[in-house]
Amino acid sequence: MNQNPLFGAVCYYEFTGDLIDFIDEINRLGLKWIEYKYDKSLIGRGESSQSAIIRRALDDTGIGISIHTPFDGLNIASPKNKIRMQSVGELKRSIDYAAEVGAPSATIHGGQISPVEYTSEVWNASVAANLKSLSELAEYGKSRGVALCLENGNAYERCWLKHGNHHGEMKEIRSQITDNLYYTVDFGHALYFSSDPSFMIGELGQENVLVTHLHDNNGMFDSHSDLGTGILNLDSLLSTMLSENWIFPVCLEMKSADDLRHSAKTLFKSYSRIRECY
Repeated sequence: MNQNPLFGAVCYYEFTGDLIDFIDEINRLGLKWIEYKYDKSLIGRGESSQSAIIRRALDDTGIGISIHTPFDGLNIASPKNKIRMQSVGELKRSIDYAAEVGAPSATIHGGQISPVEYTSEVWNASVAANLKSLSELAEYGKSRGVALCLENGNAYERCWLKHGNHHGEMKEIRSQITDNLYYTVDFGHALYFSSDPSFMIGELGQENVLVTHLHDNNGMFDSHSDLGTGILNLDSLLSTMLSENWIFPVCLEMKSADDLRHSAKTLFKSYSRIRECY
């Protein structure tokens, strides 16, 4: 049984400091992992681009790090090659950043098309573009020592037809990539399927999962709400974590500092209670 779970947090867009500030905040909360979003507004702040300073702060606190690659305004699955290539180029820059700060992995979203674009021909072209981009990025990540992790998408939104929402599709995508493609499991996104989304780990294979995201919602909207305010069966998920001895980070992904602090308290309290049963 894992007595020392690796709990962490994803840096939220509402955060106003730099990466050093976020490391300090996470350390105060007793968390041990950060997933930092590669976003120009975040990377450009303070000392966020100072890799030597960041590495030293991580070493001093014992906190690990992964990077979330950008996705706003990008589409690695666009049938239009110019858009696809521009998107891949931007994601390569985020992989470079991951390598610079010592992150062993980078989370990536699959691409998408708009429903108004849909025809079987366009969808098939998008599937092919998505695989081509992921293969290229996985290979590039390997050259930089960074594992690429495909995240299960948010299936609540009807404005996009996304690649990789379902674990079966994620496995199919990975089966067609030669090397260096793993998974980031977003449990909040998977509440679309079940109030206890821990089943995703077994479906995908624990050895293939490098990072997870944890947040709550009402089962109808991807709200990234506090733990305990939605349908998530946190106790059941933590029981699975203990029984299966998860070794990957479980990262809270909230929208504000208050939500993060509240969810961290809820997570630690629930974990302590569940651990007593083992």
